[in-house]
Order: sequence, then structure tokens, then C-alpha cells
Amino acid sequence: MFPEANELSDRTYDAKKILCSLGMNYERIYAFPSDCILYRKDYEGLDRCPVCEVDRYKKSKKKIPAKVLWYFPVIPRFKRIFMNSEHAKSLMWHSDKRICDNMLHHLVDSPQ
Repeated sequence: MFPEANELSDRTYDAKKILCSLGMNYERIYAFPSDCILYRKDYEGLDRCPVCEVDRYKKSKKKIPAKVLWYFPVIPRFKRIFMNSEHAKSLMWHSDKRICDNMLHHLVDSPQ
């Protein structure tokens, strides 16, 4: 899965290539540098932060975003994990083979 010597490249292009070949797509979401808001849904079309009134872009002519969040959706990752039956069995132990004797065996046994 990884290139020679089992090391990831420091280039973004190579990382994207590996992720896409594994079927792990991502979304780029623009964010405000101080994490006030994410520019998505209702805020997607805005050019200024409604909270602190600062520009969305570093350079407005070239539209270089001030901060970018890479979001990896959870559902495709779960689908890839549960494709392997052995992995699926080990991930389902808490519902299939959990011991309910009022003793703390795992964190899921603790009261909220």
C-alpha cells in the first residue's frame, strides 16, 4: 500500500494519490483561521466571517483561502473496514460477545 521503505511522501500530491487509490475521498472545507466558522452550508457563499468580520481569503485577487480543513467522510471508511469479515467480527464484539455481569470489563461497561 505504501511506497518503498514503508514511508509516506511529504508531497501533498503523493498523499492524495494514495488516498484516492484506497477509495478514501476527502472534502476541502474553507475555515476561518481562528476557527470561528466553517464556510459551508449557510456560510458557503460569504467572503467575510459574520462573527469577526475578517476576510475569508489571504489574497482576495487570487482567492487563496486563509485556512483549509480536509474532511474525510466517516461512512466510506466504515464501509472499507467492514468489507473484511475478520475485521467486522472483531469490531462487533461489544454487541455479540459482551459479558453483562455488572462488572467493569471495558469502557463500554461503565455507567454514563
